[in-house]
Amino acid sequence: MDIVAGLPLAYFKLETDSSPMNMTQVVLFQKGNNKESVAPSLDAVKYAAMQEVIRNKLLRQRIVESPFHFANPVWLDDPHLDIHHHVQQKVLSCDLMSTQGILEVAADLAADNLDRSSPLWKVFYITFNHGESFAFVCVTHRSLLCRLERTLFDSLFPHNIDQLTENKIDSLTVECPKTGSVFGYNWLPESLPSRNELLNFAKSDWLAIPKQTKAFGSMLVGRWAKRKMASSLVEKQDLPPQWISAPASFFNMPTGQKRSLAYVSLSPQQSRQLLRVFKNCKIRDLILTLITTALQEFMAQLDHHTKDELVALIQSNALSSDPCKLESEEILDDYQLLRLPTNTASPQEQLQILLNRRHKALEFNKLFNNTTHIGRMPSPILSVLINTYEKLGLHHLHKPFCNLVISEQPRVSGAHELNGFNKTEDMSFASLLPHIGLHISFWAQQDSTCITFTTSSPHFEAQDLADAFERSLKSFEEDLFKKRVQR
Repeated sequence: MDIVAGLPLAYFKLETDSSPMNMTQVVLFQKGNNKESVAPSLDAVKYAAMQEVIRNKLLRQRIVESPFHFANPVWLDDPHLDIHHHVQQKVLSCDLMSTQGILEVAADLAADNLDRSSPLWKVFYITFNHGESFAFVCVTHRSLLCRLERTLFDSLFPHNIDQLTENKIDSLTVECPKTGSVFGYNWLPESLPSRNELLNFAKSDWLAIPKQTKAFGSMLVGRWAKRKMASSLVEKQDLPPQWISAPASFFNMPTGQKRSLAYVSLSPQQSRQLLRVFKNCKIRDLILTLITTALQEFMAQLDHHTKDELVALIQSNALSSDPCKLESEEILDDYQLLRLPTNTASPQEQLQILLNRRHKALEFNKLFNNTTHIGRMPSPILSVLINTYEKLGLHHLHKPFCNLVISEQPRVSGAHELNGFNKTEDMSFASLLPHIGLHISFWAQQDSTCITFTTSSPHFEAQDLADAFERSLKSFEEDLFKKRVQR
């Protein structure tokens, strides 16, 4: 039996009914130049998925709690795994048969907790435009994602998606794997341990836990658990780059794409020192400001063509002004921090801007909260489609990917300052610039902070952005030291 520990356990224990710890990936396809190609049938999708489930035990294991919650839960084979439950077909209404409609459906699907009595993943297969286009909405629990080496879609469909249409299984009767035989493959699930066996295993697991850990309980709840989330990232670097993607056009998600990861960890002394200086703000505000400064420096190093393209897309795809009656000029004023190198605002000034714009952030959240149809989103290149776990503390929002819009902007990114934020003062922030291939996440607590940068672009490395963040932090600390000397 494998013990659920570290980061997977933290995600599992921190999940609530209003804050699901899911990650959603949307992969879109459309018909190419080959007129004979057709969308795969639902049976073909189930066939291919079941083949990988049989080969990969991580996809067929569920989490089983120990008796009386005496120790950490364990990963066990699900003998009643039903491929019909995990791979389903979703039918869209006529008004949702578009890229935007699929993203709305994906947001609703990701907002529901997964069934804990079965493996923590689901795939929804969607066809539209009379079979000319199709999509996969993959919903996975973060506890499972920490174990997988790649995304759920790449794990279930490692080969070219066109090969799914080559399986002549239209007449095949798909059966549940309760008998241990599925599609000609033999799979014998591990026998479930008895209650006494689980209890004995829990006892041995408990005895192996250090004494200083037992004071907090073996379920990793509380400050030690959150600290473990950050330390697990630093020590193992096992957080896989995951995303929800919204391309301007349909595309095949590349497999085996080169990715780079870098992290910056603030010491407890640094965190406490910064908090002493800024008593009226929280550490996440400060980290968000430093990330913004690092992004500015990073974008300043891009070539002029790429930079002009980003600014033009922001200007041409401003948020729809109808619900909140916001003028486009007012919105564009808040993108001045991206117009490098003209902006000379210091980190302290940017932090003040962030704190002064909270009421505008409320307006933006009201905009998304009161509209059932999202309408015109910002450019896909700079859109941040928030994954479900960013709903932590923002569960009153209906669309999980509308919490943040442009990650580089303090004004919009300040949306997480709503009163409904997580009471534990723990912050998990993630954003993706799909065109650039940049993913940023950080965990900020009172005495432990870790920021990770993940890239999948051949043009730059994650370490470049991490270095920019460290320079931003160093400049910030130097400014603080100069002010102290002047006083």
